[in-house]
Amino acid sequence: MALLAKIDDKETIKNVKDFFNNDFERIQRLSKSSINISSPIIDGMPKVQPVNNVNENKYIKAANFRLAFNAVIDAVNDCSDTGRVIIIKRLIQHKPQWQVAQEVQYQSSRYYDYYNDACLEFADNLEYRTAILGDDDLLIDLHAYQD
Repeated sequence: MALLAKIDDKETIKNVKDFFNNDFERIQRLSKSSINISSPIIDGMPKVQPVNNVNENKYIKAANFRLAFNAVIDAVNDCSDTGRVIIIKRLIQHKPQWQVAQEVQYQSSRYYDYYNDACLEFADNLEYRTAILGDDDLLIDLHAYQD
């Protein structure tokens, strides 16, 4: 793949919308989950040690959700002022298009251009913010690529 592969803008915008409609709230909920720590129970009987540490896996999973959530917030905050307002008001708070258009003070026809630009900008920012985490499991790339 070339450094800057051709992006399918229409599908990428759809992917961003789908991300906020389907994944964002779940990532947000899971990023706030807590893990209960309990002391080991010692009964004096020998036990077979588990192959992997279940609690460690829970900690890692919870930490990854926090990292992913923080990356999404950073990606939103990295957007231009107009893009940030559109992403927050329309895609996170689910306000009607007309209300967001009024808030950013654009006519409907021009608002859609800014909406599309905000989605594309967010997709770029999110890919960058998750890539710098250094874990391929945390990479979120919402881009749709042209063949």
